Amino acid sequence: MEVLTVQGSTLLEAQLTSPLTIVVLAAAWLVSLAYIVSKRGSARRRIGMLLTSLAVTVIIVGAYAFTIKPSVEYGIYLEDSTIKVVFYMDREVKYNLCQVEVGLVDKEEALDMIKIRTNGISDPTTGLAAGYFKTKDGLSAYMIITGKDVSKAITIRGPDGITIVGMPGAEEAYDKLKMAYESQCR
Repeated sequence: MEVLTVQGSTLLEAQLTSPLTIVVLAAAWLVSLAYIVSKRGSARRRIGMLLTSLAVTVIIVGAYAFTIKPSVEYGIYLEDSTIKVVFYMDREVKYNLCQVEVGLVDKEEALDMIKIRTNGISDPTTGLAAGYFKTKDGLSAYMIITGKDVSKAITIRGPDGITIVGMPGAEEAYDKLKMAYESQCR
């Protein structure tokens, strides 16, 4: 059963239209065009600058498309008593619902738990944060927060780590998980 998900294409679109992405790509193209217009280099060098700008664009767009799979539904699924979380780069983490502690916290509180990102992406302009992290108390953490419009995050504490999922609708998803826990684990 789908509890709380977001389509990867939605996240990819947000990253491609991010002010940070636009500024980086615009800077690459402006430098290239300024060099071409100045006619200071040979035609071969000007074409090289144009190809470099094109390569930068392809690399950035390709990296986003590789890390944020547009066809994947990221988020929380509940299958019988198994919580499955699909997050960064189509990775999954599974927990037994009866053996974890599920909580609902403010997004800022969830982010305060984090000490360092070990692998993943984050963009301060869109609010997207996804990947592998370490908490301040040394636990492994898996996190996906989909944007600035998120106010709450679900935390799932397992025996050796924590998963944080922040998306619009987290409150309702938490209620579903709580009801599932009460019906299956008591």
